[in-house]
Amino acid sequence: MMTLEQYYDFWEATGGALEAIIHALPPDTQRKIRARLQARAVVQADNGELRASNFSRMLSGEDPPVPKQVKRRRDHLRLVKA
Repeated sequence: MMTLEQYYDFWEATGGALEAIIHALPPDTQRKIRARLQARAVVQADNGELRASNFSRMLSGEDPPVPKQVKRRRDHLRLVKA
């Protein structure tokens, strides 16, 4: 399982590079790209491709998704004396 730091290292490096490319384009083209990325994110989520959907959303200008913290179930142990 990835740590939170590793998770953001991946998103920031990849997303930052692509955002720099998109930002260099004319504003009208940027709007079209963002609209298509958001539409694509919806389709990806509907197909169960959540990582791809989150990536498309992030590229469209939304904040990177925050991974859910998995809570580990702790068994309640009892001491039994024989």
